[in-house]
Amino acid sequence: MAFYKITDAALLEKINAFFDQLDAAKIEIQKFVEAHGFEDFCTRDSLSHGFEFVGMLVKHDQEIDLDKWKTLPFDEKHKIAAPRKSNRKFYNEWLKSSPILKVSYLPLINLIIKDDIRTAYSTGLNWADKECFLFETKYAVVPEAIEILTSEYIKLNKGGEG
Repeated sequence: MAFYKITDAALLEKINAFFDQLDAAKIEIQKFVEAHGFEDFCTRDSLSHGFEFVGMLVKHDQEIDLDKWKTLPFDEKHKIAAPRKSNRKFYNEWLKSSPILKVSYLPLINLIIKDDIRTAYSTGLNWADKECFLFETKYAVVPEAIEILTSEYIKLNKGGEG
């Protein structure tokens, strides 16, 4: 595993555009969730499987229409509500009105890694600000990626996790 940073303006513009698009999807999901009367949402987010909208978070005592929504446990205060596929009419309406449900990281991976890979299990990202993009990987990287020491990665990362 090696640590890298990207400061090349042209490549950063493409990386930032990817994250701007991902942020816009999250905003649309939040609006969608609030329009359905829920407070927050639950996602899966991994490089190998992408960013995916899973369902809405609801408190255990919150009343919801169980003909429309199925629930799954989440934590001691919340459960996840997702549309019931067996209620085809509601599910199809929900799908038609829903925002982007999944965003793949493959376009981003293709910007920073030279190898032809379909998944990046051994890659970690840190998009702390728009002036420097940090990542770690075992794959061959693009020429714009500068290999850095672990200590520099930690300093640039402000000690946080990627």
